[in-house]
Amino acid sequence: MPVYVAGGGGTHLEPRVTCHYLAALIAEGGARGVLGTVTAVKTQQSEIDAPLDDLVVDGRLPDGPPTRLDLQVTTTLSFTDSDDKWADIVPRAWATFRRTGFSPDTDRIGVAVSQTTTKLERSVQPLLARARHAADAAQYRKRLAVANGSNKDQREFQRILDELIRKREATATDADILAFMKSLTIIAFDLDQEDASRDRLASVDQLAPVVGGPDEARRTWSSLTAMASRVIPSGGGVDRATVARELQGRGQVGGAEADRPRPAGGRANPRAPRSAGHGRRLAGPRCEVRHRRSPDNDAA
Repeated sequence: MPVYVAGGGGTHLEPRVTCHYLAALIAEGGARGVLGTVTAVKTQQSEIDAPLDDLVVDGRLPDGPPTRLDLQVTTTLSFTDSDDKWADIVPRAWATFRRTGFSPDTDRIGVAVSQTTTKLERSVQPLLARARHAADAAQYRKRLAVANGSNKDQREFQRILDELIRKREATATDADILAFMKSLTIIAFDLDQEDASRDRLASVDQLAPVVGGPDEARRTWSSLTAMASRVIPSGGGVDRATVARELQGRGQVGGAEADRPRPAGGRANPRAPRSAGHGRRLAGPRCEVRHRRSPDNDAA
């Protein structure tokens, strides 16, 4: 069942988050939580081995290997014993991690929230960053247990995470859980801020050189949001050619602006990962969509 939650963006949140990835797809750029550049966006994939079924975003690294982000979308999380949403997400995230073919090197497990909190920013995110850089589980757990090595919120987060995972898989080791945490990313979008949203502005900036300038990019963002609203309930997915054809039909990709040279070293999305590109062009009967570089991954 899709997670259409009330408050903080409500039923508009998931289409807006999807739109962020569609914008990166059409710009051949990076997006938040994805390693490399976005190559396809899929929704409601639970029936084909995607326990976190709100979004599956395929990507590709500059040297060729495919990547994947499985993403669940919600409003906010408290990460406490009484947080029913977190209690629902963690077992499905663990099932994603245990999925046949999951690669910690190229795949990421994501949770998108529309409301960040002090706890998330000052405790949970630093703890996940520490896990990503930990040499091994013993070192990570030793530091976590020391009073000056972690705070109360971090220790509570780890306790609850351990309990939720081991309720799903009793034999999960500390090393297993650390590997899971290395692949976990929690992404705070501000897309409920409308025109003040930094994520929306970054996507518009990413689209502008492709569709013919900032005004057309804003119209394209609205079109992509409408497209996302249609794709989500029916499931399935789209690749770059599919999105480009729909935008071509609306006259929103191409024109003289699209043929102007891009500034050297231009960024595809200031809030997304950076990776090298190869200048490939996608040509259609009415337009030309050109490749852009993508910025640094904020969740690797």
